[in-house]
Amino acid sequence: MGVTIRLVEPDSNRRGDLFTRRMEDVLHALGYEQFVRDFARPGREIDITGVHRTEGHRVAVECKATRQPIGGADLNKFAGVLDLERRQYPGVKTIGYFISLSGFTRSALDQEAAVGGGRLVAMDAPKAVRELINGRMVVSEELATERAGRCAAGGDRRVERLRAAGRGHLRR
Repeated sequence: MGVTIRLVEPDSNRRGDLFTRRMEDVLHALGYEQFVRDFARPGREIDITGVHRTEGHRVAVECKATRQPIGGADLNKFAGVLDLERRQYPGVKTIGYFISLSGFTRSALDQEAAVGGGRLVAMDAPKAVRELINGRMVVSEELATERAGRCAAGGDRRVERLRAAGRGHLRR
């Protein structure tokens, strides 16, 4: 799949905020809700926290919309934040996601594999897109292309019905 996430915001702070808000959709597709953004604790801040809607465990998420892949030092720092969160809520399972728009360096991924996994989930943009598709938040590239082709050829009656009904941006 060649689809990824592209943010066209030039300001790095607003770009990060936009990415964090969009990653809530990914978390919702994974079953989480009750989101709190920029959750401040003494000495740390978590970009997103939430609760799984059926299993009840917590999620803590770090989102990075940087242009460079994330290295092992950033993963280690977040693992420390997760450790503190897990100590804060000892009776509740806490899952950590580190979501990076630009992915991760090979050495960072090797480091996570070497520690045996389980510290956190490292998710890049293509994986986030897959979760959005799996969670039916967006359609696949193939389906979007096929539907766009039918619409362009005039072969999609649903579009004509929407136009006839005068709905939204489909008015002529």
